[in-house]
Amino acid sequence: MNKTLVLFAALTLSAAISSVNAQTVTWTATSSPVQSTLAGGPWTLSQGANPDTTYCTAGGTGVPIVNPPTTVNTMNPFYFPFVTGSGNNLQGYFDYRPDAIDEAIVAAKSADGGQTWTFQQQVASLSPDCPTSNPAAGNDDGEGHPHLVSFLGTTWLYLLDRRNNYVDNAGLIVQRLTPNIAGGLPLNPVAAGTTFTPPASLPTGVSLFAGWDFNDDSNTSVTFKNITGSPKFKINNSPAPSIGIGTATPLGMTNNYTFTTSPVTVGSNAGSDITATEGSTDPNSDFTSNSWRVRGLNNTAGPAGEGNGWNTAAPQYSQGAEFDVPTTGQYHVVMQYDWYVTAQGFRDLQAQCNTNIANANGWKNVGALQVTPDGGGFVNQITLDFDALGVCNAANNPNFGVRLVGAYDPTYTGPGAPTYTGASLTNGQPTVYNNNSGNWRFDEVNFFGNNSPNITTSPVSTVTPTRTAGLLNPDGILAVVPGTYPVKVLYVQKQVEGDYSYPASQQCNAPPVVPPNYPYALSANHDIATVRLATTINGVNFTDLGPVTGLNDSATVSYTGIRYVSPNGGLVPLPGGKWGLFFGAGNCIDGDSDSFHAIAYAESSNLTSWTVYNGINNPIASRPTATFTDQATGNSLTIPATVPVVGATQPWFSGRVYAPNAIVNAQGTGVSLVFDGYDQGYAAKGAAKDLSSYRNIGQVFLSSGGVVLP
Repeated sequence: MNKTLVLFAALTLSAAISSVNAQTVTWTATSSPVQSTLAGGPWTLSQGANPDTTYCTAGGTGVPIVNPPTTVNTMNPFYFPFVTGSGNNLQGYFDYRPDAIDEAIVAAKSADGGQTWTFQQQVASLSPDCPTSNPAAGNDDGEGHPHLVSFLGTTWLYLLDRRNNYVDNAGLIVQRLTPNIAGGLPLNPVAAGTTFTPPASLPTGVSLFAGWDFNDDSNTSVTFKNITGSPKFKINNSPAPSIGIGTATPLGMTNNYTFTTSPVTVGSNAGSDITATEGSTDPNSDFTSNSWRVRGLNNTAGPAGEGNGWNTAAPQYSQGAEFDVPTTGQYHVVMQYDWYVTAQGFRDLQAQCNTNIANANGWKNVGALQVTPDGGGFVNQITLDFDALGVCNAANNPNFGVRLVGAYDPTYTGPGAPTYTGASLTNGQPTVYNNNSGNWRFDEVNFFGNNSPNITTSPVSTVTPTRTAGLLNPDGILAVVPGTYPVKVLYVQKQVEGDYSYPASQQCNAPPVVPPNYPYALSANHDIATVRLATTINGVNFTDLGPVTGLNDSATVSYTGIRYVSPNGGLVPLPGGKWGLFFGAGNCIDGDSDSFHAIAYAESSNLTSWTVYNGINNPIASRPTATFTDQATGNSLTIPATVPVVGATQPWFSGRVYAPNAIVNAQGTGVSLVFDGYDQGYAAKGAAKDLSSYRNIGQVFLSSGGVVLP
């Protein structure tokens, strides 16, 4: 072959490769969307709309119904699917959430691409009780939105803690799995019930060697009495550990800083005490248990002249609590604690460690800055893995200590900055601490370790479950990038009421009232949803790489724009090293940041810059077509402008549609798309609310046309 022909062939091949690299998938539906069914498993809505009489074995009493394998029902109330597998053989994980009754994680398998499923296992149930005997009746905020990450022979399960003051604030709950697929236990060893506490059993060689649950306040130093001599509360400035040995002391509460309430304006003495606090992870009291309240003798309770202890004049890192714990004979030490902030307490906490507590200058910041949710509350199971963090060598050290102390708010830039801010925000923005009220409380402060330096374990095998560190306000994982190490993940950051910092022109108005398809009467939503990229080498500690672009615009008020993105998407490899992403997309129409208006599709060559090809106006799937007056332009719009790829909206996803998972078929010519939806009746308010069909799992097959998927 002559050189001209060789050059021509090379150029032709290069052009062909470039054409493949630039190729965008045009998706078409090869089936109609169907409601998926489940053989066996827990009670479903199709068994009766009134759970008070149908959810339990004895018509409202007894135990929750578990269906035999021969019983087949549509999959509701299930939502937020996470699906793995290849071709038509799928392994699924679902959030099971009967309204105001329970929340749990259910595993099931499918051999037909997700049209039908067979029940395998149910774990992490919030309540084992039936409605009429449920002490937490009306509660369905447990652990949900499952996502799995597998690498280097390990598998990690991530769940969103949906309780108030934790959701979109605390790290995701993460547990290491050892699946037993043959035994029908893909979620092994996750407990059957919700576990917000240290595990009942630990791996061989691992121990909970020191800890405080604060449930015994008998070791009290002083019972404080007011001026008339009436008992007020028990001061406990050094509560004894409930397990092992150690010392707990308040920091900085005895001081001479001024406070602002009459009649006297100077000074405070430590007055920490044990008090009952709702929201703890203590397993013995339905989320209400004793906690250790760190404060001074509040001026409303103590003698004149004593303040609350906490004060903006205190140097950074000087107020809080110290836990000194000898770690002699313990290796790979991990600390875990629950932190509660009252509505006016300090907003920010920084952990510090010291390998020689006699050295006052030896304290070093360790772990991420912790921020309380707006208005305060518990942030549970905050975890410090000292080996993984690499700041202090906590192993086999008789002089080891940890401080949990107040930190300046790095987000506050107003008068007096840098300074401390209070837990309660004003229009989404921090304000300076008031020097007069608020306190911190601690519960379930525990130290774990291995009994030998030769035991090889993963960095957090000592604490199961634990929480992710390094993900910013995680609402959940959007997608995991296969074949990467460090493992790359796309995740959704949710900043609750964060857009109050935006100009009014960039904030959503109240959703439009459009009868009869959208029977909403909702207020405007002020959350910010940001898709970010992060990496991890151990499944627990993450490094945030910053936000990605192109998927959404958190400031758009256009009804055709994508303002919100939700977790649990479907990432598909494309030719030429590109990626395709199916994801839940939302806008100002919905009055909600859960991103359920449509299923969208985007592509990227680098995971950081994305182009949306199927958006609100030409979606893969959508809520019903309707006409609106666009907030951005004032023009009348019909949305979506074109028929969705999967066809007209069906009743079972006419209220919400999101969380698409895409599995490439065996031929590489398309995907099975498993997603969730709500019926329209569920969107109604009050007595009109229809609970007979909502939180549905569905499936549709899509063709990638002439693009062969790797």
